[in-house]
Amino acid sequence: KQWYQRRVRARNQFHVTLTILLLSVLFVVCNSAYTLSLITIAFIHMLALTMTVNRFIWTMVLSSRMLPLLNAAFNPVILIARNAGLRREMRELFCRNAVRQPRQH
Repeated sequence: KQWYQRRVRARNQFHVTLTILLLSVLFVVCNSAYTLSLITIAFIHMLALTMTVNRFIWTMVLSSRMLPLLNAAFNPVILIARNAGLRREMRELFCRNAVRQPRQH
């Protein structure tokens, strides 16, 4: 019985670690894209001088505003997808009938 408890605990720890890794990767991708886009845009603009001011501003707005919002939007999705208890609660919250039917025994 003790080996089973250790196995369950190790599986739970791996599950939590993987969830944290997924959230961290999402955060890094969404929030570092702003910095990388600024560096890339500045480099391209410096070399070619082909980028218009409007396109530069649009790219900055898109990367600085939208990607962190996507990060915030996908965090709950990852957490709900990775947690059986949260999935069950969300399913009950969103999939129940508008008028509750009494349970039949």
